[in-house]
Amino acid sequence: MKIRTLFVTAFLLSAFLSSCGNSDETATAKQNGQNPPVNVTPASDKPSSSEVTWYDDWTKGMEAAKKENKPVYVHFTADWCKWCIKMEKETYSTEEIKKRMGNDWITIKIDTEDKEKSCTVYINDKEKIARGYIKGDMGYFEEKNMSNQQLVGMFGGSLPTLLFVDKEGEFVYPNKGYLPKEVFTPMLDYFRDELYAKDVKLQEYIDSKN
Repeated sequence: MKIRTLFVTAFLLSAFLSSCGNSDETATAKQNGQNPPVNVTPASDKPSSSEVTWYDDWTKGMEAAKKENKPVYVHFTADWCKWCIKMEKETYSTEEIKKRMGNDWITIKIDTEDKEKSCTVYINDKEKIARGYIKGDMGYFEEKNMSNQQLVGMFGGSLPTLLFVDKEGEFVYPNKGYLPKEVFTPMLDYFRDELYAKDVKLQEYIDSKN
């Protein structure tokens, strides 16, 4: 069994079932922010190694990950989130990161202000874990439909929230806040190779690459 408790602690049912808005800090940022919106490129079937293609629909992205047997990276964002925009400009734009994401990951960008879209999440209340999709029998998992805000609310509701999902659809690590390229690059490798299951410490791995 993977050592998922290093990253994802027990989920609270109230977080799944209640409508989770933004934190006071992000709400204030929305009122005062004058940042341009984040552009989301519609996803094609297969991204090239030199270009990252973002799904703007959770369900389609998870279906692609299940089909291609790839891990998933999810960026929860909003057009007023300055740190989300900073990641777009300074982190995702580097060639080494674009190559990794294009080759090894399914990438999803979720607009938490979009009230038209919803997400399907699979919850195992017995083991306190969640997945974006299920392979095979549902087992102890129950299907729950959530709004984008409810989904990011599972991880605290702050932006940006950056979610790493493994090849089984399991939520492995939600990171809250901006990540520079020097940190984000080794994180992509760490979670792609599932080094957490081999007792490799995340911070030690990041330090070893810098």
